[in-house]
Amino acid sequence: MLDIELQRKNKRLSQEQLAKKIGVHQTAVSQWEKGTTQPCASRIPKLLKALDCKIEDIYREEEREDARKNNLDDKGNR
Repeated sequence: MLDIELQRKNKRLSQEQLAKKIGVHQTAVSQWEKGTTQPCASRIPKLLKALDCKIEDIYREEEREDARKNNLDDKGNR
């Protein structure tokens, strides 16, 4: 799950303000924050720039840990 809401609030931006900065509708930002949908890959650079953060900043720790475990599992390591 992405943690866009935390980063957005840290920048004191409303969903609408963030949406305008990256060229999407406010409902898209709302859906990202709820986890209903995720931003498409082409939006990530604009999102990171608007939030002035790195990709690691918007992924929650448990997501990074799950990704790391899945990567190990894919390689046959456990």
